[in-house]
Amino acid sequence: PAIAVHDPETGERIGASRGYLRLVGEGRDPATGGATVAQGDGIDAYVREAIKDGVGSAIREFVWTHQRDDGEEIQTEASLERIRIDDVDRVVVTLRPADGQNHREATIQAIYHIVADRSRTFEEKVEDLMTLGRTVLGTGFATLSRMRGDEYVFEHVQSPRGEIQPGDVVSLRETLCEQAVLNHKTLVVDSPLEAEALNREATLQLSCYVGAPVYVGEQVHGTFCFYDIETRKERFTDWEVTLVEMMSQWLSLEMERDQVRTELERENQRLDQLASMMSHDLRSPLAVAIGHVELLRNDVDHPSIQEVHDALTRTEEIVQDTLTWARTGGPLGETERVSVREVAEAAWNVASTPGLELDIRTDQALEGDASRLKQLFENLFRNTYEHGGHARTVTIGALDNGFYVEDDGDGFPLGTTDKLFDVGETTSKDGTGFGLSIVKQVTDAHGWTIQAVSPPQGGARFEITGID
Repeated sequence: PAIAVHDPETGERIGASRGYLRLVGEGRDPATGGATVAQGDGIDAYVREAIKDGVGSAIREFVWTHQRDDGEEIQTEASLERIRIDDVDRVVVTLRPADGQNHREATIQAIYHIVADRSRTFEEKVEDLMTLGRTVLGTGFATLSRMRGDEYVFEHVQSPRGEIQPGDVVSLRETLCEQAVLNHKTLVVDSPLEAEALNREATLQLSCYVGAPVYVGEQVHGTFCFYDIETRKERFTDWEVTLVEMMSQWLSLEMERDQVRTELERENQRLDQLASMMSHDLRSPLAVAIGHVELLRNDVDHPSIQEVHDALTRTEEIVQDTLTWARTGGPLGETERVSVREVAEAAWNVASTPGLELDIRTDQALEGDASRLKQLFENLFRNTYEHGGHARTVTIGALDNGFYVEDDGDGFPLGTTDKLFDVGETTSKDGTGFGLSIVKQVTDAHGWTIQAVSPPQGGARFEITGID
């Protein structure tokens, strides 16, 4: 068997079988005739790094490409596992010669472990993918670069002797990457003559190249590529090209997601600034204006005074609803087990709904944000009071995967159910158009779905579903 044992504290190899040493190309100790345990820069360095990162009880698999003492380059499948031997913790490395199919599967697994590791930053994942790609493809260089007009900026770089550094800028014409980004497809070059024919202005005289475009949205960001100045023994296989394309597609998705996240953070900052401005810079002068109008109304009897008062009060309502809408659009914080009955009764006591009765027919409990659920019920209750017409009762009942809130009023105006949750949509001259939009924000934040339904018996019904 090809097995080596490492110290879990220092990462140093403390023993190895003859089969292991044959695979990694190490000889025998002339003095003792036994197997050597020299600490080289080959697989031992990888194992020490893996132990430093932390190796749990789960087996960690990877593919190792290396040269034997006789110069032969071989690929080996390896696994690391932390086990207990004679009451002592050890890290055991097992090697086996890689066949084509097993090698491919191990490579895919290695990529998955890199991109799925939440403890690594995006930059660390890029570096690990480049290391893996260089190992599998046998190239000296790997770069992730971006276009900047007619220039090419190297963002992440691995080069044998530091020929290229992160942040270096060259003309796009001086790179083979130009062909990949202009044609929007992977470029594969297998010989120095082919490389020179494609680009005579190249800064480095390359012997081989494989690079795929990286996109952010619909735009080409740059390329993810592997290349070398040393002649490659064999042409790139379809599998190797697919490997590069697969890694570039993951980079495209990750960078696009990062851009969306940045845009969302920017929008949230704008909403926070808007809410702050409305809360302090608008509400204070509004309150002063309303107070002076009320004083003026005591001394002056004129219909315009009441109209001014109503307009200011209306503006204050819009400001308050806008603030509520802006503050309910963010992600959920802490959730808890919430009783539908209890939170609905608390909302009913706050909502101004004279002339209406509440009928709760469920004892459901669900996981959610109690404060936001209270806002949801308050807005649904006020919606019935303001738009329900002849409604007398609001009923809350259970559904198979949620609950409903229903009234016995006049129902929805014809053709309005598709637009009810839009911001600013209202069927009343006194409405602000934010109430049901806030309800939709609350359900979206919880990952639920809300739908307006017209019951056969009349009235208006809101069904909230998708609840576990």
